[in-house]
Amino acid sequence: MRKTAPNTLQISRPRISAFKCKSVFVLPALLLFFTACSEPTVSINDCGENTNPAARVQICTKYIELAQNQPVDSGQQQMLSSAYMSRANALQALEQHTEAIDDLTTAIELNPRTFANYLLRAISYSETGNYDAAIEDLTNAMRMNFRKPLFLNLRALQYAKTGQYSLALDDYNESIERKPEDVSAYIGKAKLLTTASDIEVRDTTSALEIAEAAVSLSRSDRTLEVLAYALAANSKFSDATDALEEAIELLKSKALYNPDSKTELTAKEQRIAELEDRLSEYRDQSDLIGPLDKKVD
Repeated sequence: MRKTAPNTLQISRPRISAFKCKSVFVLPALLLFFTACSEPTVSINDCGENTNPAARVQICTKYIELAQNQPVDSGQQQMLSSAYMSRANALQALEQHTEAIDDLTTAIELNPRTFANYLLRAISYSETGNYDAAIEDLTNAMRMNFRKPLFLNLRALQYAKTGQYSLALDDYNESIERKPEDVSAYIGKAKLLTTASDIEVRDTTSALEIAEAAVSLSRSDRTLEVLAYALAANSKFSDATDALEEAIELLKSKALYNPDSKTELTAKEQRIAELEDRLSEYRDQSDLIGPLDKKVD
């Protein structure tokens, strides 16, 4: 009897419409007909390794369907949870966040101790506008996997979107303290201080200092973009124009992760278009106030 790897589910013959079969004729004494059919398998690794989101959804769905018809022990339950998580991750790439939430909820029910399920579900909750649920999931993820800057930054963003600016600033500050070389918290904090609807929270002077610190750590399209926002918030439109022009050039030169991906290309083009619209606004403002910036002899 052939042994099956612990992370592989056998597909029984009645469930498969096609098999990999070959016929062998043995001569001369006696004509023997031998048919060898190999039973196809779907592995949890197949579900996780395929980089094409649509294909991964199909593979994971097949794995899940087969697993649901098999006796489930604790180890297989964890693998089934992983399959739901992998399919949810692919659904997120396809921007099907409601379906991803359903899969991740099932993954959590099967294995409530995996922090990644909470992290991914928080992302989809945020994308669907359920910021309070995202905050709860990120808090649970941090309880299981320490207070990592990634979790803190994501939760800070949810706090900011719900107007809980004090809690958002606390998370950004803790993130910077834990990992001062990571620019993500600087970018988030600078944006919050630039755009907060609460006037008492908004602090464009501090926002500019934080944005400049981010650029000093990493001169990228993201840091230059937030620097441009902070400069504009301080009515320095000429400098904001220069920073945003450089950000756009860096973004245009940035290689795509997958050059054949229309989704990634569209997202990149959309972001460039948004920055160019803002650049046009900054140029208009710079033209208006430019004479006021000139030094009077």
